[in-house]
Amino acid sequence: MMKADIFITRGNIEILNQRKIAIFSSKLTPKELYTSIESIFQKLRNQNIAIASGWQAPLEKNLFKKIDHGDKANYIYYLAKDLNQKKFDKMEDDLVAQNKLLFLSPNLQKNRITKSLVTERDELLFSQNNKVLFFYISDGGRLEGYFNKLSEQHYQIYILDHPLNQRFFTKDVIPVDEENINIIFTT
Repeated sequence: MMKADIFITRGNIEILNQRKIAIFSSKLTPKELYTSIESIFQKLRNQNIAIASGWQAPLEKNLFKKIDHGDKANYIYYLAKDLNQKKFDKMEDDLVAQNKLLFLSPNLQKNRITKSLVTERDELLFSQNNKVLFFYISDGGRLEGYFNKLSEQHYQIYILDHPLNQRFFTKDVIPVDEENINIIFTT
C-alpha cells in the first residue's frame, strides 16, 4: 500500500496515538453474520482502543450508528471525499466535542466519492493502522484485494471465525469470534 502523507482532520488527533484496529466488511455481507459481528463490535466498543473504518458498507454504517459517548473505545472515520464538504450530524458533532471521534481525509478537493478516492482513503487508513479485522470478504471484491496485499506486507490480520470466511483462514490470519476477541489485544 502507498502511504498518504497529506491529510486533513477534524476531531481529536491524539486518537491516532492509541492502539488501533481497522474494521472492514463487504457491502454484500450476509445478514446471517450480523448478530455475531454486532456482538464482537460491542466487545470492541468496551476496550480502550481506537476503531477505524471508512464506515461505508451497509454493515459498517450500521455499526457506526451503534457508537455511544459512553464507549471506552474512540473512533476514526476515514472519508473518501473532501472533509471540508462533509455535513456532520448531531451524534458526530457530540462525539467530536467529547474527543471520542476523529475524522480523517486525504487532502482531497472532491466531494463526490469515486473508486479512486476510496482507494486513496484506504491507503491512508492502512498507512496508519497495522491491525485489520475483516468481518466478511466477498469473492473477487476490493476487500479480497486488500486482504491479499496486507497479507504480503505482514499486517496483523483478523477475520470473523465463520465457515463463510473459511477460504481466508491461513497460518498468518487469526480467526476471531465473540469468545476469543481479546486475542486482538494480546497479539
